[in-house]
Amino acid sequence: MNTVSLAISKYMEEPRYSVANSSTKLLQDGPEVFHKMIELIDEAQSSIDLEIYAFMDDRSGFAIQKALLKALHRGCNVRIIYDSFGSFNTKSSFFEKLKQSGAKIMEFHPLWSPGKKMFGFHLRSRNHRKVLIVDDLRCIIGGLNIGDEYFKPVSAGGIHDLAIYLKGQIALQALTIFESTWKNTIRIPILINKAKSTPLLTENSNQLQILGSKPIRYRWKIRKTIHHAIKNATKSIDIINPYFVPPSGLARALKNAAARGVKVRILVPKKSDLPLVHLASYVARNRLLHHGVEFYSWPGFVHAKAMLIDDQWFSVGSYNLDYQSLKWNLEVIVNGYCPNILSSLKKVMDEDFGKAEKYTSSTWKKFHFSKRFFADFLYSIRTFL
Repeated sequence: MNTVSLAISKYMEEPRYSVANSSTKLLQDGPEVFHKMIELIDEAQSSIDLEIYAFMDDRSGFAIQKALLKALHRGCNVRIIYDSFGSFNTKSSFFEKLKQSGAKIMEFHPLWSPGKKMFGFHLRSRNHRKVLIVDDLRCIIGGLNIGDEYFKPVSAGGIHDLAIYLKGQIALQALTIFESTWKNTIRIPILINKAKSTPLLTENSNQLQILGSKPIRYRWKIRKTIHHAIKNATKSIDIINPYFVPPSGLARALKNAAARGVKVRILVPKKSDLPLVHLASYVARNRLLHHGVEFYSWPGFVHAKAMLIDDQWFSVGSYNLDYQSLKWNLEVIVNGYCPNILSSLKKVMDEDFGKAEKYTSSTWKKFHFSKRFFADFLYSIRTFL
């Protein structure tokens, strides 16, 4: 059994849903992702589907809007799903201009909608996906919203983030997930590799899958595939995630991995845009720190959601390691085996951990008693954060 076959059988929970031989590239940080999005939109010939949490009406947002308007004038079919909460500060006129030019637009779970429930499930459930699909053939999936703070360079105060560019049959998996939201269906269809015979997998083959999660019935889909990979790790687990308040099952899987000798490293931001979640995260870190899990603090805000297992399996997307992503959000990830992505992601992670400060229990001990008490309280109600 060669490397790719071994990786698929070992780390991929449902390999029958994987697709082989797609062109791929890891995109690092805002400028690279922004330019690739503009390039894809400018080259679109028939269709553009965009599913996004936050679509800002700032300089970057208007640049994307301009490219979409040009595509509409060329005759492309444009559909956009944006989250009402994530795009709360965006003026309605911004989307209205796209509508007037022929774009079809869905506001996901509007915060204000006469006659609809405003609290409970409807308000809490958000569309946290970040997906661009062009001509049903090419797509970008990652953690970046559309806005200046995401697209400016890290050196200029931008947010460190990651995305993946994909070309080939794999893009149809992203499309089926998009369609499930567009048509407001409960079920998430997954494109199965229907090749009559199993393709010959060489050492340079790509074997990938795109997974989407939804509240209620499909909220466990992404978590299950991550758990499966972690439980089968034998050498190393590297994680980058901005909101580390993991459900008990995931925390236990990481603890068990460290106990059997796997080197577990987790990179979190030194500063966060969600201070309550960040404070609760200290308690989660301390509990795993005692079991051999290593934590590092990125100097600033890192928004990437990525995982690398044994340098043989990766996951990149919108999924945060907290209860909001587990229970409430619509999320999407790309995972699998791809030599190109694996080598690029390993390089990024090694550089990131090298720039970060190692977290120790002494950091926690320096906190005032009241802050530690409040952190413990927040952690006890982490399912509501």
